[in-house]
Amino acid sequence: MKRACLIALLVTMALAAVVDAAPAEARQLIAFGARDLGDDPTTYGYLELSLAPTLALGIEYRSEGVMSASLRHGVVQGIYGELQSQTDGDKQLLEIGGWRAMPLGQSLGLTGRIGAQGELGGTGIWARASAELNIDVTDQVALLAGAEMTLLKKDGRTSTWLGVGYSF
Repeated sequence: MKRACLIALLVTMALAAVVDAAPAEARQLIAFGARDLGDDPTTYGYLELSLAPTLALGIEYRSEGVMSASLRHGVVQGIYGELQSQTDGDKQLLEIGGWRAMPLGQSLGLTGRIGAQGELGGTGIWARASAELNIDVTDQVALLAGAEMTLLKKDGRTSTWLGVGYSF
């Protein structure tokens, strides 16, 4: 399973590098916020760097000891791959899927993702879906609200977050 997940990640990265998409302005993003707003909230930090007009690298750290790195290809829709790991090295998850962003108004946007996820070295594969709403406060500052859900897994999980992002 571990070898198959690594091969799938490499194939996704190769496809992202060669698939043609419309060029876009390079834009970096840094965001901070709170996740799982229930009894035991955690915090997160996220950095997104444009590597090419249609390729972005995302790095996230969550205070419960989870770190992830992702590659996203496309301008308003495309494919992505993400590797998520516990900082103690206990568990690593690989996810591959599709994403789409759409404007809902002049200063309101929605981004959705759905992908297949599995644990490296594990045997099961399940789905994870997420949606994030962004409200532009200025050209560079946005408020973020999102939710994600694990699907097709016996012990599914739902998570929510609120944050603020700065584009530069």
